[in-house]
Amino acid sequence: MKQGKSVVRSQKGGKGVIRSLAHQSTSDRKLHPAERRGGRVSEPTLCERCGAVLVRRSWRRGGDLKPSHTMLAGAAWTTCPACVQVENEEYLGRVTLDGDLVASSAAALRRRIANVAARAEHTQVERRVVSVDRTADGKLVVLTTSQKLAHRIVHELKKAFGGRATYRWSDDGSLEARLGFGVADKQKKRA
Repeated sequence: MKQGKSVVRSQKGGKGVIRSLAHQSTSDRKLHPAERRGGRVSEPTLCERCGAVLVRRSWRRGGDLKPSHTMLAGAAWTTCPACVQVENEEYLGRVTLDGDLVASSAAALRRRIANVAARAEHTQVERRVVSVDRTADGKLVVLTTSQKLAHRIVHELKKAFGGRATYRWSDDGSLEARLGFGVADKQKKRA
């Protein structure tokens, strides 16, 4: 039995080596979706609108990225992909809120959406809310630049206000999420 245990331990320790070898044939030159559309941008690059900085192929913003005078002198200026998405109203996440709570607590819902979006934008600069609109039938529709932000918004609203969430991913890569508040959604949950 002791021999069997030692074999298991050696296999467990060996997985890291196996996994590292699996990454040998992967390419560094894979492009981000924004790079596929417009080509790779030189670094450092600053966004004209939001002030994000492209460093190590990733858009960043924060206290640790204080651009120096030499960096600003050699930097290229462009518009980051998130600002382009917001301008063109392109979205990858769509959240639809409906039910009794939307009419009665619209301001609280909008505040919570803004707080979740601000927190997400702090960690991931390219995750933003494109628009928050009310439809003619009283629903609140939130468009986001990423699926993850849409999912996070629904999760946080459900945690704060309750309701029933449904998610559907479409073939084009976008997320359609719905959060329903009200009696009809509670009955669906029980059934």
